Amino acid sequence: MFNRAFYSAPLEQFLVTNALSISGEISAAHTQQLQHQQSRAWGAEIDILKRELKLCSADNTHIFFEFMIPRMGRRADVVLVVKGVIFVIEFKVGAQQINHADLRQAHGYALDLKNFHSGSHDKFIVPILIATNLAKPTPLQALFKLDFAFDNVASPVAIHSGQILNVINQITTSLKQVEFDANQWAASGYLPTPTIIEAAQALYAQHNVEDIAKSEADTQNISQTSQQLLQLIHDARERKCKVICFVTGVPGAGKTLVGLNIASTHSNPKEKEYSVFLSGNGPLVSVLQEALARDRKVRIADTLASCRRQTEQFIQNIHKFRDDSLSGAVPPEQVAIFDEAQRAWNKEQTSKFMQTKRNQIGFNKSEPEYLIEVMDRHEDWAVIIALVGGGQEINTGEVGLLGWLNALDEKLVIGMPITLQIY
Repeated sequence: MFNRAFYSAPLEQFLVTNALSISGEISAAHTQQLQHQQSRAWGAEIDILKRELKLCSADNTHIFFEFMIPRMGRRADVVLVVKGVIFVIEFKVGAQQINHADLRQAHGYALDLKNFHSGSHDKFIVPILIATNLAKPTPLQALFKLDFAFDNVASPVAIHSGQILNVINQITTSLKQVEFDANQWAASGYLPTPTIIEAAQALYAQHNVEDIAKSEADTQNISQTSQQLLQLIHDARERKCKVICFVTGVPGAGKTLVGLNIASTHSNPKEKEYSVFLSGNGPLVSVLQEALARDRKVRIADTLASCRRQTEQFIQNIHKFRDDSLSGAVPPEQVAIFDEAQRAWNKEQTSKFMQTKRNQIGFNKSEPEYLIEVMDRHEDWAVIIALVGGGQEINTGEVGLLGWLNALDEKLVIGMPITLQIY
C-alpha cells in the first residue's frame, strides 16, 4: 500500500513512541542519500512536537512527517490534522529569524494541498513556519489573527516552537470545523481544482453544472440544488409570489457555483426570469466579468467590448446595485442572487455608511432590510437567493444569517408576503 507520508500516526501513539524509533522509520522511508544534517533536523522536530503537543487534545488528532503532495514532488515537513483543521508546518531548525522565502515555502505547500490534493479542496488549511531559535514572543505577540483567502488557506504564521499548542488551540476553537478521518483524507489522490473562473466559463458556455463540479462539492447536491432553485424561480413567476431562499454550506461546498449557474441560465434581460449575480468581492466580480467576456469573444467571434457588455449585466458588484437602487426605481432583474450573504452589513454599519458616504440623511436600515425592500418593489413576483457560508468568522458589522432572518421578521410584521426556503 502506498504511504503518503514517511511517518504517520495518531497523536496519542506518536507521544508514547520512542523518538529514535520514529526517526528510524522516517529515515528508512527516505530513498535518497541521507545527510546527517537531515537526520538531526528530524530528531529536533520530533523532540519539539513531543514536548509541545503533550497537552494537545489527542482525540482524532493525527500527525504526518514528510507528507507528499500528490504529483508535485514536494513534501511538507509535518502535517497535523486537529479538530477538522489542517496545519502544514515547515521547520527551520536552528533559525533565529523569519525569512520571507521560508514563509512563501510554507504557504506554497498549503496552496499545493488545497489545489492538487482532492481531500483538501473543502478544508481549512493553516501554514505555519517555525524558526526553532527565534526569540521568545511577548504576551502580545502570542495572540494570533489569521487572514483566510477565499479558498480557506490562511496567510502563513511565523512562530517560536513554544507557541505551537497556543496557535493550534486558538485556531481550532475559532473555526469550529467538523472533524474527519485523517487517514481517509491523506489517502485521497491528485485532483486539481477547477478555478471559479474556469467554472464560470464552463457554465457560460452552456455546460451543465454537474459537468464541472468535480470534487470540491458533491456533484449530485450541486445539480439538485440548482434545479430546485430554477424550479422555485419559475413557480414564483407562475404563482405571482415573492420567495427568499437561503443556500447554506461550508466554504467549497459549491454555493457560488450554484449562484453562477442560476445567473448564467437567465442572463438575458428579455427573459421573464432575468437574474443577476451580486457579490461584494470587487476583484472577483472584475475578474469574472473579464474572463467571461474573453471566453465569449473566442466562442462567438464578437468584439470584446460587446462581450463585456453581455457579461457585466449578470455579474455585478452588490454595492453598485445597492447605490443604483437609491433612486427608488424598480430593478429590471426579478431574481437577485447575493453571494456571501452572511457578510451583509448590520443596521449601524449600513446607516453610517449611507449617511456619511452617500448623503442619505436618515437612512436607518441594515443591508438585508434594504436589499429585501429593493426587490419588493416588484409588484407581481420576485426571488432572492442568499448564499450563506458557514464555518467562517463574521467581521465587525456583518450580520450573518440571523441578520437576514431579523430583516424578514420586520417585513412580515408589516405584511409583506414572503415564502422562505432553506437548503
